[in-house]
Amino acid sequence: MSINASTTTPKKGFDPSGFISMGFDLIGGTLMGISEAKKNRELAEKLQKLSLKQQRELEERLQNIQGEVARQTAMYEAVAVVEKAKLLDSQKTKQKILLGVLGMGVIVLVGMAIVFKRK
Repeated sequence: MSINASTTTPKKGFDPSGFISMGFDLIGGTLMGISEAKKNRELAEKLQKLSLKQQRELEERLQNIQGEVARQTAMYEAVAVVEKAKLLDSQKTKQKILLGVLGMGVIVLVGMAIVFKRK
């Protein structure tokens, strides 16, 4: 009943597959960073080349879009409030109907109990 020491202790040493994987990750991350930096630089250059009139038009469009988004957000919130109120009213109506049916059932059962008790 002896336990083999080599099976219970992990081997320590150099792991070439982990090293290679880490190298690929480093290279891939570097290439992605270079690509993103290039895109950002190109966008900045394009913005600098715009005339003052084009920049103003772009800013005006951006403000219009932001205003439209704010308007649609407000409309969505208003519709959501109305829908929530309708849902709550519907639930209250269903609860009242259920309580009415249960109340009538209890009255009928009590009436039947009284009638059958007399016989």
